[in-house]
Amino acid sequence: MTIQLYLQGKFEYEFSDLNFQSVFAGRGIEPSSSHTEVSEKDTDLALSDLYMILANVTNGGGKRITKGNRTVTEKSYSFGITDRVNFRNEANRLRLKWGEESLTVTNVKFANLYGR
Repeated sequence: MTIQLYLQGKFEYEFSDLNFQSVFAGRGIEPSSSHTEVSEKDTDLALSDLYMILANVTNGGGKRITKGNRTVTEKSYSFGITDRVNFRNEANRLRLKWGEESLTVTNVKFANLYGR
């Protein structure tokens, strides 16, 4: 199993090839490597990068594809504030495990654009 398939298997969300290319290039991981050839450290840090992508992804998906009389709907996804905080916390936990700087954002305020 390649490292890309191994990491994708850790998530229900389907990352794009560009997501994986960016993570692997940033971490110096060869995408075609077997997951057993990649160190625990590199695997954890790539996993932390994927968690950060999840923390910043926009909600959506759910595209409908119609072929003849058949309609297929892809999964949609929606991550709330708590989900995003948990993704960032897990990313930071993995980074701290290996001595990397934690990425934290403080004093973030969310604006209600609908006046409610």
